[in-house]
Amino acid sequence: MAYDIPPLRFAYDALEPHVSAAALKQHHEIVHRGYLDGLNALLAAHPEIDRETVEDLLRGIDEVPAPLRQQAAHLAGGHANHQFLWKILGPQTGPAPTAPIGGLATAIDEAYGSFDAFRSAFARAALALPTEGWAFLSLSKPRTGDLEIVVLPGNGSVLPIARPGILICDLWDHMGHATRAGWLDAFWHVVDWDVGEYRYQGLRDGMSLL
Repeated sequence: MAYDIPPLRFAYDALEPHVSAAALKQHHEIVHRGYLDGLNALLAAHPEIDRETVEDLLRGIDEVPAPLRQQAAHLAGGHANHQFLWKILGPQTGPAPTAPIGGLATAIDEAYGSFDAFRSAFARAALALPTEGWAFLSLSKPRTGDLEIVVLPGNGSVLPIARPGILICDLWDHMGHATRAGWLDAFWHVVDWDVGEYRYQGLRDGMSLL
């Protein structure tokens, strides 16, 4: 089946000044579209590796024949990770970074001591990656409340390694910022923690598609 890009839940300028309308539009319409078009072309040429969802494809990536596996993982990961990113971002009000809520806030405090300590740990892990990639806040094991920061190079996905993702941050080209550190600072101003809490509760309870 051919996959598609879901529309954003907000306007391209809704994340300014932390993410410019031009940067968001370029990522959504060009970068994400490029991965999606490549993935759909690959699946059209090799329908035997197609799956009902891109998540199913990534969870079973080891079943894809070796000559196609790296390309499939790169394209599917690029599509799935961007799709995840659009879910977790959202417009916020006020000058301060947004903060987690509910059970996720409690779990972050228990695991890292405080939200500020978590942000510092997340930044250290993300900045330590020497290449492009993605940073996640994940469950360390499915159907638990235990948290883990996972940083993967390229278009690595947490799906094949069974680390269900609550939060995702793009580490490729800084979303229009000059440095990765600058983007990581801005990122906390545009996280929709209502979605983070929904994902945390759902994944802890065993839901697979959120």
